[in-house]
Amino acid sequence: MRLWRAILAIISWTVLLGLVAFVVLQTGEDSKMARLRSNFEGGSDTFFANLSDVVSPLRTHPLTTVELEENLKVILPLPFKKFNQNDWEWFWNLLYGRFPQDSGGCMRRERQLSRQEIQETLSIHYYQPFSSFKEQQWKLFWQHGLKGKVFK
Repeated sequence: MRLWRAILAIISWTVLLGLVAFVVLQTGEDSKMARLRSNFEGGSDTFFANLSDVVSPLRTHPLTTVELEENLKVILPLPFKKFNQNDWEWFWNLLYGRFPQDSGGCMRRERQLSRQEIQETLSIHYYQPFSSFKEQQWKLFWQHGLKGKVFK
């Protein structure tokens, strides 16, 4: 389901970019054409890199997260015990979602966050308990809290 949505989104963006290029080309202004060319430099490489990441990501979202959510509530009651559906969606998106790598040009490279980036984000959003975690506690969080299913 997510794969089809991702492919549909990529196709939609490609069509939209084609329309924008057509409009810019019709104006005949050299400065606009130069800007358009600079924006599309490397665009096909970015497109195919993003498509490759969608088809075979580093981490894939499990079919169900219920068991992991219950395990996290037991191991770390603060903050997981109070999580609602939106909190869980944000959390799983942080672990499995795709985020812009840069902001250059029309095509943006997207990627999944690294373990370090996830840990930093959790420490900011949920100061207690994550900001005081040491390396050993993070290791336990990844191995036991999430049962080693995120980073293998």
